Amino acid sequence: MSALLLASTAQAKTVIFALPYDNRDVMQDYHVLLLQKALSYSATPYTLLPAKETMAQSRVLREISQQTGIVDVFWSMTSVEREKLLKPVRVPLSRGLLGWRLLLVNQNTPFLSTPRTKQNTLFVQGYDWPDSQILKANGYKIHTANDYHSMFTMVEKGRVNALPRSVIEIADEHKNIAAKLFIAPDLMLYYPTAEYFFVSNKDSNLAAAIEHGLIEMYKDGSFNALFEQQYGTILTQLAQQKRKVLKLQNPLLPTATPLDKPEYWQPLPSHFEQINW
Repeated sequence: MSALLLASTAQAKTVIFALPYDNRDVMQDYHVLLLQKALSYSATPYTLLPAKETMAQSRVLREISQQTGIVDVFWSMTSVEREKLLKPVRVPLSRGLLGWRLLLVNQNTPFLSTPRTKQNTLFVQGYDWPDSQILKANGYKIHTANDYHSMFTMVEKGRVNALPRSVIEIADEHKNIAAKLFIAPDLMLYYPTAEYFFVSNKDSNLAAAIEHGLIEMYKDGSFNALFEQQYGTILTQLAQQKRKVLKLQNPLLPTATPLDKPEYWQPLPSHFEQINW
């Protein structure tokens, strides 16, 4: 029996995932739990380990693409460019919620009380985030930053008007990083997007194992159960609000995005009002 256990352990493949920013218990992160569960459906045993350091998305992409062994998989918003560089597992992880964007603002600036237009609004985003390109393509002024924490400071000091963050990110960030800021109560940006697991183009076996597991999770209900456990309260709170939605185009969205599978996407609350600037 001991020999069999040792053989099983020896055959397990180690998968290193990119560290999420400011996550205090990485093994309990929603995406890590999702990845772990998906890989449990594989006949090949896998062991998950976090990367040794946090890295900018551009570096993560490079490390995976070059198969340096520093990181094997990460989760991120998709784009045409990213799907050329890496292999996406086209099962959306957050049911489109990365494209539901609320605004972190400085409560003491005129942004909340004056008419807002594209001309008088300056957003801040990460320099290597697809969101920056999406907002620019829709005519918004963007300041990009290399440092994650500096974006919150820019809003606090009034250097920019707002930091758009997804509904699945903003509550934790507001609590742990941006307590001095305010979540604008009336507005939401929306653009269609998908968050996927990405692996090296040469790692077809890992991609296939993750895809198989995620599809099986949809079939047996464990995907939606984990999603509801993670985001159910957020969606319930959001549905109780009255928000105006700025619907934006996403020119970075690959044509292979499975928009024709409604089971993969969370619908917007029907009472939200669509507006234009």
